Amino acid sequence: MCLQIRAILNKISSVNFTKLRKRWLSLIPNDTDLLNEVIRLAVSKAIDEPMFQCIYSRLISNAISSKPSCIAKSLHRTLMNHIHVLLQVNITRILIQAVTPFPFESQS
Repeated sequence: MCLQIRAILNKISSVNFTKLRKRWLSLIPNDTDLLNEVIRLAVSKAIDEPMFQCIYSRLISNAISSKPSCIAKSLHRTLMNHIHVLLQVNITRILIQAVTPFPFESQS
């Protein structure tokens, strides 16, 4: 199932969004742990591929809104936590790069 979801994320574009969105929603599991993994996967793809962030965010939104409210709340929490962690990692990486001298700079 995760391979099929990953395949959809790899293939999706604005041209085939409607068709693959239907397939995406049909594959979204009801198991909370698997749902959380699917959300993490889609968020990671959105971070890695900025040109497709809007498409991935629409898929995530569709997945969350297609579930009962108790599951949707859990998914929303997972989504916010995952984005928070990714932002922390990226900010840390940026800060490290900012304070790390370039190789050609002398270190006095």
